[in-house]
Amino acid sequence: MNRHFLFPTFALVFIILQVTLLDALSSGIIRIELSLVLVIYCGFNLDFFKGGLPVVIMGVCLDALVSNIPFFYTSFYLIVFLAAKVASFRVYGEEFFFIMAFAFVCSLFQWVLITLLYWYSTGIIPPIESAGPVLLQALLIACLVQPLFAVFRICEEVLHAEQEQ
Repeated sequence: MNRHFLFPTFALVFIILQVTLLDALSSGIIRIELSLVLVIYCGFNLDFFKGGLPVVIMGVCLDALVSNIPFFYTSFYLIVFLAAKVASFRVYGEEFFFIMAFAFVCSLFQWVLITLLYWYSTGIIPPIESAGPVLLQALLIACLVQPLFAVFRICEEVLHAEQEQ
């Protein structure tokens, strides 16, 4: 079976697990955006087509499942994917701290965009108390980047091995 069709299917299953399982485990206090880590992985490690297709699929699925703003996640994930793709040309190898910092900044950037859109649509600035869980979420995502990158590499190798058979 063609690997180009399996990886987007893996991304779709990944989104469904993230929305159902991880949101239930965290009780809605912290939203663990593992899909953001997958988008960053696609930007750093995959070519434009092979990485861009799952990014668009994940964005559309998240928009359909959890977003009130049309195409928010699709456009945000494309921006993160392109930024990771540009950064991957400048970073030599897999620099551990750079990728962690990149994931942290992307998570905070997502919160800033949501806050700005909320302020623009309602005219109310969200309370500063909402920054605490967001910082915890960003730190958690930054800490999970390297283990998840290893899992994604294993999945990619398994998909590549299936294609060779």
